[in-house]
Amino acid sequence: MTETPSRLLRAIAAALLLAGPAQAGGLQTLTLEGRARTPDGERGAQLSVECQPGSGGSLLVKLVVPGAYPAKQHFDFEAFEGPEPAAGNAKLTVLTVSGSRGRHQLRTDTGGWYSAEVEGAFVFATNQYDGFRKDLADLLGAAAQGESTFTWTQESYADNKLKVEAGFAIDAPTATRIHDTMAGCVAGTRNR
Repeated sequence: MTETPSRLLRAIAAALLLAGPAQAGGLQTLTLEGRARTPDGERGAQLSVECQPGSGGSLLVKLVVPGAYPAKQHFDFEAFEGPEPAAGNAKLTVLTVSGSRGRHQLRTDTGGWYSAEVEGAFVFATNQYDGFRKDLADLLGAAAQGESTFTWTQESYADNKLKVEAGFAIDAPTATRIHDTMAGCVAGTRNR
């Protein structure tokens, strides 16, 4: 049986996910698989947490949505693309962690790019740096507390009726991996 590239990539991604946080030069990364609903249909999606520990460290959270191009989509991915996207500082992203310890939510701005790594995908990203905002680390800290669901809702810049909504189930072992990935990432963050 010949493996198709997408089946092979899924197998590699699953093996990496089971291996836990990746560490390269201090950078710690965790990727979760989930599902996204877009105006053009449902599809697989990835949530990635990247942590650069230490003083001056950073925390980056990315949502990878396949099928954003080359076919024209109803959602305006291009409004979030580049260093100065049209969506700019508009707080059109709602990140939610819901579980036994309650509901934690963050509304934030987001930028993005068309992926070079995942064919046809768009990557939304939001981040925080040590010494600045702590709300993103607080939200992920809630996800690291136990079983929950992480939801990324991306509202459209052009049409407030359109959105991309992606969900990721977090079981106890995944919560531990989130905790381990974030360890030492941003000094002085609060635990909830």
